This record gives sequence, structure tokens and C-alpha cells, in this order.
Amino acid sequence: MTEQNKQVARRFNEAFNAGDVEAMAGIVAADFVDHPSGPGQDSGREELFEAMRMYHAAFPDLRSTVENLVAEGDRVALHGVASGTNTGELMGMPATGKKATFSYIDIYRIADGRIAEIWHVEDVVGMLRQLGAMPG
Repeated sequence: MTEQNKQVARRFNEAFNAGDVEAMAGIVAADFVDHPSGPGQDSGREELFEAMRMYHAAFPDLRSTVENLVAEGDRVALHGVASGTNTGELMGMPATGKKATFSYIDIYRIADGRIAEIWHVEDVVGMLRQLGAMPG
């Protein structure tokens, strides 16, 4: 079961890299919950898809690499590194043309072969510093 759950996490990463909402919709449960959601945002599937679209619009060449993947029971922990060039608007800020590389950790709860919940932490501050949007 843990190997199957790891494969779900890998497929999710592949769908994210491709910016493929249709593939992601086949991986994420209908009642999916994202922890934490942004302030004032819902935490469901559509918000997840919108976040993916936003990142891909800001970083069209965005790629995430899985560095560590651990599974136990219905949980999979993934540590990854994302990298891309900021050629589109990001969170209301104009494109900088700069490359950013940042790490993240996701914990997935898998139910019936789909991702039911995600807990995630991203180094957004590090990313914004690399783009010149925050003092370093």
C-alpha cells in the first residue's frame, strides 16, 4: 500500500510539473482539503487548481524535483525543490525575469487511491527574496 501511495504522490508531482489540471483532477479526491489555505480562501480542489495555474503563469518553466519521499500507512511525505524563471505576474507583482529555486514539504493523506488532504510548507519568503520582492 505504501508503494502505491508513493506512486500517487509522484503522479501528483508530474501533473503539477505539466500544469495539467485534468490529470490532477484524476488524482485529487472530490472532497479534497488543502492545509493551510490562503487567508480568506477556500481549501478545495478548485483552489488547488487555481494555485497551480497561478504558479505556472508566473513561472512557465516551473519544475519540481522530488528529493525525498517517505510513506507510512495512508500518509506520504514529500520534500521537493521547485525552480523556474519569473516571466509572468506573481501575487500582483510584475514579472522580474529572475530565476528562483525554493524548497517545499508536502504531506499527503491518500484515500481510495486519491489525495484527500495536503499539508504543505513552501519557502515563499526565500522565493520572493530571490526575485527581489523582499529584502535579503
